[in-house]
Order: sequence, then structure tokens, then C-alpha cells
Amino acid sequence: MLWVRLPIFLCAFSGIFSGPSPAHARKIDLSKEKFATYLRGSFSTSNVGKSAYADSSGVGTSFTEEPKFGYGGGIGLLYRIGRVNITAGVDVLTPARIEKIEGKNASDQVLMTLKSTVIGVVPNAGLEFTFYSGPRSRLFVSGNFGYASVTILNDYQMTSLGQTTYSVTNYTEEGNDYALSGYAGGGFEFILADNTSVLIEGGYRSLQVTKFTHVRDGNSLRGTMTKGEPLTNIDNTHRALNLSGYLLGGALRFYF
Repeated sequence: MLWVRLPIFLCAFSGIFSGPSPAHARKIDLSKEKFATYLRGSFSTSNVGKSAYADSSGVGTSFTEEPKFGYGGGIGLLYRIGRVNITAGVDVLTPARIEKIEGKNASDQVLMTLKSTVIGVVPNAGLEFTFYSGPRSRLFVSGNFGYASVTILNDYQMTSLGQTTYSVTNYTEEGNDYALSGYAGGGFEFILADNTSVLIEGGYRSLQVTKFTHVRDGNSLRGTMTKGEPLTNIDNTHRALNLSGYLLGGALRFYF
């Protein structure tokens, strides 16, 4: 799975591109460096709510849990021209995964348990403008644009009552689609050691997916799932997610 392989990939990336070995270490000057790779992570607010599953799990089903926050990580490259850094990379983001929540009817009886996961993969390019820079630190504003691939994965485990109510057994619903992503913010960067710096940033990311299509065939409590057809809600509207939110992040940059 992508979110399992990502930490391994990030470690390999940093090991290959993190710059000179200690025997050849150099002292960097942030006002002069041209090239860098980076690893970053972030913590964000979540506007997803229950929209990945609550409006599509049966008229008589209610859920009490929803993701309250999100998190993410990324890798990329940087090239400096004067006061402007040009960045290009790939970010992975997700709301907090919902594990084994119970969907209940009006009598508080359990109809199903659900594991819901949302993953966004966002190739992006951006700019950072430095308005203060010294040898060991700098302040900047930044922005980027990307084209995100977002996947919904809902795993339904039906109880006997749920099977009777909705005439369906256990199933997995998977949908995917694409949307534009944008970010604006600012931050502070300072030297950590030798060729490595630490960056702290905050800002707002905009990402709204207005429709999804089925990735697999099967049967659900809404009827037949057909690959390539839209994921819909109980009222036959398209499934949509708002992955926008405020974020706070940090990064390691390796100059070479």
C-alpha cells in the first residue's frame, strides 16, 4: 500500500540525495546555496467530515465519528535564482483514518462496522520568495500548485442485521478522481548542521474533489458497483470531498 511504502521511499531518497558524506562536509550559506532536496511533513485541520461514507451508507444508518485532522509528507527538489526558490515535488496527504466505526440504525443497533481511508497524491511545483536572508537563516512566503489524485477506500463489514436490512454482504468500495490543488503560506528556515537546514512553515491548502469514479466492480448497499461509473450518495448526487485546510509543517533540506 502507498502509505506503507512511503516512509521507506523517503528514507531511500534522503540517503541518496542528502549531500556530501561527513568526511567531505561543508558549511552552507543560505544566502548563496543553489540546489537542495527536501523531506517534509505536515499536520492540518480537516474539512472532510463524514462525506467519504456517511451519505452513502444507507438511509437508516448513522455514524458518530469523523476525522478531526489530517497529516501528510512529501519529497522534492529546490533551485534558487536570486531571492526566488523554485520547488518541484510530490506530497502525500490524508485525513486521519477512521478505523472500525459502527454504523447504527435509529434503535442504536449496529448495522455495520466501517474502515474508511482517504489518500491524496499531489505532484506540485511552486515558488518561495525570500524577503530576509542571512548566512544562517531566512524568512519567506511561498505558494504552489498541483494536480492531485485522490482515492476513497471504504471497507464495510456487515452485521447479520445489516445484511437483512440492506440485502448485501461484506464489501469494499473504492473510488478515485483528480482535482487541482493550491497552497499559500510562509515560513522560517535555519541551518541545522553542515549541509542541512530545518524549515518551519504554515499556510492554507485548497483541494476539493467534486466527483469520484468506481475503481472496482461489485455489489454495495446502493446496488451494483461498476468500474468507471460515478460514486453517488443516497440522494444520487456525486460523492465529493473537501480536503482543504490550514496546515503547520516542517522540513529538512539537504544542500549540495
